Amino acid sequence: MLDRRLTRQMSRQSSFDPRRNNMRFSFGRQSSLDPIRRSPVQDELTVPENLDSTMQLLFMACSGDVKGVEDLLNEGIDVNSIDLDGRTALHIAACEGHVEVVKLLLSKKANIDARDRWGSTAAADAKYYGNVEVYNILKARGAKVPNGILHIFFHFRKPRGHL
Repeated sequence: MLDRRLTRQMSRQSSFDPRRNNMRFSFGRQSSLDPIRRSPVQDELTVPENLDSTMQLLFMACSGDVKGVEDLLNEGIDVNSIDLDGRTALHIAACEGHVEVVKLLLSKKANIDARDRWGSTAAADAKYYGNVEVYNILKARGAKVPNGILHIFFHFRKPRGHL
């Protein structure tokens, strides 16, 4: 059963997009500035043990596993590790609205203004996905939201929440 779930999960998360000409490994929600939108459908996430430490950290951040994130960081994983799209655990946790994971990452000196390959920050992603509490925490800590970029997406997509 576990093998079938992991196989289904990995096939869902790895998709070839000919416009990108590379393999795409993604989590529940993408960067608010990613021009290629994928389905936000997300089943229960489990961490395959063969993933490298960066991917394990991002998986834990995506699923809101505070203890798992803390354990990996205590083992020496860089809090600012990035995936192929330049996204950090803070980006992922902000997209998913995992307040406690965001607080933990910030306490471990996560780069609050790290930008992914589209130029989006964790605060921009939190705002885009309507995660008000995460957005407010990031803003209170001095996070910057890129100006002149998000208005394009807000014009086409009505945001959730009141930001």
